[in-house]
Parts: sequence; C-alpha cells; structure tokens
Amino acid sequence: MGRLCSVINCSTRNSKVTPESITLFSVPKDDYLKSQWINVVCAVNNRETNVKFVCAKHFKTEDIKRTYYGSENLGSEVNNADVE
Repeated sequence: MGRLCSVINCSTRNSKVTPESITLFSVPKDDYLKSQWINVVCAVNNRETNVKFVCAKHFKTEDIKRTYYGSENLGSEVNNADVE
C-alpha cells in the first residue's frame, strides 16, 4: 500500500478525489513532537491511530518551511536559500 495521510477523513486518502500531488510529512523523530502529532491526529480521528504521515493540507502555509540547508562548504548564499 502507498503512503497515505493518517487523518481518516482527509480527501488526499482517495486519489480519485484529489489527483494533484500533495506533500506528505513523516512523523518527526523528536519524541516530544512525535507525541504531539500522534495526540492531535488521534483526537481528530476520534480513535487510536498509527500515525505515519500527515499531508500538507493539515498545516498552516506559514508553518511549512520550504528551505534547503546545504553543506557548509557550499557557502552561506546556498545554506539558507529558499526552495521554489
């Protein structure tokens, strides 16, 4: 099975309804953030849920950082360049 948003009633779970490409974010590795994600998704789903991915539709636009942090030896002009 492919990657799906863990929010049960999310329209991105049905590719026939939403054919456009939607970014899916993996649950953070940080234990605190991971528990926050799990708590929120379980509350929204109104049941225990194995949370693996959450799609971009469930985040505020300003909360999504589309930034590339390059290697130090590439120079500071590349390190914090926005990705378009």
